[in-house]
Amino acid sequence: TKMYCVAPSSIEMQPKPLEVSSDCKLFSTSNHQFKYVQDTRVHHIDPSWGIDTGGTTIHVSGVGFIDSKHLKCRFRRSIVDNRTSTAKNDYFVMALWRSSSLIECIAPPTFPGHVEVEVTINGQDWTASG
Repeated sequence: TKMYCVAPSSIEMQPKPLEVSSDCKLFSTSNHQFKYVQDTRVHHIDPSWGIDTGGTTIHVSGVGFIDSKHLKCRFRRSIVDNRTSTAKNDYFVMALWRSSSLIECIAPPTFPGHVEVEVTINGQDWTASG
C-alpha cells in the first residue's frame, strides 16, 4: 500500500519526523525522517549545443545538487502542432554528481532543435527551465 503526502513548506533545513495516520488520532511510530534541502536551480549548461546522435557531455552548473541515486537530467523537447497544441517529448538520463554546484549529463539522441534541460535530485521535483 502506498500513501502520497505533500510536504508543507519549512524554513528549517533540519530533518523532521514523518509519521502517518489514517484517522488523525493514532500515528505510526516508525521514526522516519523527512529532510528539507536547498531549492535546486540550474544557472548554466555547457556546451549549449550538441549533435543529434547524442553522446555530448553536458556540464550543468547551479545550486543545490545532491549526490543522490535519483539525480537525473531531463531533456525536454516541445513540439507545436496546431491541431493538438503542444506536446512534450522527454528524455531522461542519469547525472553524475561532481559537487553541490556541478553535475554532468550525457545528452541523448534526439531530433535537431531546441531542448530544455532540467534537473531532479529526488526523481519527483524538477528545476524550472529558463
